[in-house]
Amino acid sequence: MHSTDTERVADGRATIEDDIPKMEPWLGVLMASFVPTLALFFVPESFRYPLYIVISLLLLASIVMLVRREIQRGRK
Repeated sequence: MHSTDTERVADGRATIEDDIPKMEPWLGVLMASFVPTLALFFVPESFRYPLYIVISLLLLASIVMLVRREIQRGRK
């Protein structure tokens, strides 16, 4: 039987590891979208539209990942 976070804190069973923030996968994908964004300043104009598509797909993927994680978190 698993106890909830509130019960663990109330009973004093929470540990320091519980407070350490973890890297979220969706945040990594979001950060990866900055690489092609920075590349826009240095590439010829013919490469810009494909980079716009890559940036859009990465942003969309990170939003979908965030929404799915929040839905799964709500079920627990």
